[in-house]
Amino acid sequence: MDKKYFPKGYRVYLPMLALFALLLALMPRASKFSYDYRKGEPWMYETLVSQFDFPILKTEAQMSEELEKITSGIVPY
Repeated sequence: MDKKYFPKGYRVYLPMLALFALLLALMPRASKFSYDYRKGEPWMYETLVSQFDFPILKTEAQMSEELEKITSGIVPY
């Protein structure tokens, strides 16, 4: 088997080292998350979309009772 030839001169490795340093300098330092949220608060942006749909299994009586409970606490102004 023949030995593989690896160049030993700096002329080969210097451009690769410079390219590596340039790519390293251009990479972002930290990831950027463009949304502000807090645990327990509703999502304030319109981009929240579920990947699937799911049914809410309630009867009409349960729905009307829940609607009445919610609307009774609202003071219109």
